[in-house]
Amino acid sequence: MRTAMHLSAMRHWIGLSLLLLAGSATGKEATASCTPAKARATTIEAIQNHYESWRGACVRVSGIAWRAKLLADREALLDLRDSYDDVQKRSLHLYGVSRLRRARPVQVEVTGTVGSCADHHAATEALQAREPGAIIMTSGYCHTSMETYIRPVSTRMLSRAPIPRLREAEVPPERRGLVIAPVDLPRYAEQVEAARSLIEAVARGDEKRFVKLDSVEIAGPGEDGVKERNAESRARFRAASRSRDQFAALLQAGAPRVFVARDELEAGRAESRSSSPLLVCWCKTADCEGRWPVTRDDADNAPERPQICVATNEYTVFRGAPVIQAEFETVPGGFAEPS
Repeated sequence: MRTAMHLSAMRHWIGLSLLLLAGSATGKEATASCTPAKARATTIEAIQNHYESWRGACVRVSGIAWRAKLLADREALLDLRDSYDDVQKRSLHLYGVSRLRRARPVQVEVTGTVGSCADHHAATEALQAREPGAIIMTSGYCHTSMETYIRPVSTRMLSRAPIPRLREAEVPPERRGLVIAPVDLPRYAEQVEAARSLIEAVARGDEKRFVKLDSVEIAGPGEDGVKERNAESRARFRAASRSRDQFAALLQAGAPRVFVARDELEAGRAESRSSSPLLVCWCKTADCEGRWPVTRDDADNAPERPQICVATNEYTVFRGAPVIQAEFETVPGGFAEPS
């Protein structure tokens, strides 16, 4: 009996990745029959605003492909959220497209079938109600999302021209993903000091200090993941050290500009958190006025950016008091720096 129950649960779990999207066809079957010749031209906004009319449809949609998202335009970046329940009104998830995650954003036309992670979860709940004794869950990307998506069958490049990031002049302060961090935030001064210490570690070639700040041990000593994390930190130190003179110059520059993600600030206040993650940025040019990052993704430390940013946050160390972690990361594939 127990074995039969287990096999039943496994069948349902695997079957969820083939969720019915239209009629008797599964998502994969519907996608297999979708071609550019059969596709109906539409827009991201039309799909998001009237999903019921587009569920399972074979469509042709244009937009900016970036990190497994299809954006209606650059301004759609301002609406992106990491929240599980949020529905992105001006973007679609590109289901199963991992090769774009590190690519630069490009203008494309995507042909594919429309679906929704919300449908996956609804099917999970229905199955669970019929078999309360089984362990049933939504697998794949939809395990942590409720987004509407397109499952591509073909992608046509419309333009390879670099797409610039949003500038401060283009986005009102109240719409920016990053805001100036209030100095009265808990552990504000400690986080700024940790960021400066990381800059000093690079400038002085102090790998040990860099790794200590960047690779906070959140697991027990010797546990899996600690060595890997330390190795990643040393790799980041070597990458940063290629611009060692630039880091040294930052120590002579003025005070940094300190940002906090708007979502993090609002959530931190609502939840009475002890601290909120910060982004501490130094201008590496003569003047960064009007050129500071607007969204968190702008602060990717690409060589062409006019600033260098250190991300800080509070971590609880294994069997110890909370400490401040400071990270210097370069994330490839961002929007181009405006000329």
